[in-house]
Amino acid sequence: MNIIEFRYVNNSDKFDDSYPHWSRKYEYPTVISEIKRRLPELSFSPKIHNSSWGFDIEHHTKFKNNLSSFLIMLPIVTLF
Repeated sequence: MNIIEFRYVNNSDKFDDSYPHWSRKYEYPTVISEIKRRLPELSFSPKIHNSSWGFDIEHHTKFKNNLSSFLIMLPIVTLF
């Protein structure tokens, strides 16, 4: 895994008021926008392991479904 870009979210980033928390209003749309922006540059279909969402929290599930609409999502595997 490589970090492509590290930066703070700022007020010029897209936001989505349908998410309940201020951080999610900016974080989720920014992540989706950046992934979509970089997709044409790739010579393969990326597989995303998204561990930042819960199964029973509405806005986390919304984010997961949004990602799943254009990416292959890998299942979460817990190893003990």
